[in-house]
Amino acid sequence: MDYPAATRGGVPAIAGHCGAAAEERRAMKTFAVTSQRLVALFLLGTLLFNYPLLAVFDRAALFLGIPVLYAYIFSCWALLIGLLALVVERSS
Repeated sequence: MDYPAATRGGVPAIAGHCGAAAEERRAMKTFAVTSQRLVALFLLGTLLFNYPLLAVFDRAALFLGIPVLYAYIFSCWALLIGLLALVVERSS
């Protein structure tokens, strides 16, 4: 059975109303989830770059020829950037 474009199953369709509302709800949910993940990343960064953890890695030792503290800071920084890219790219 073929219905005209303006009807859905014999019932007149409201132009774009149902689809737009569902799309808006999906966008709001995606925005909320992305916001929560970004806040979690901020808190993770705050934890990783806070004094107690920095003090653990503040040693006179070397890791692959780099001071342990510098290797830790660079690794955490790279990890946060990677996770941030993952969160932002997933949301779009």
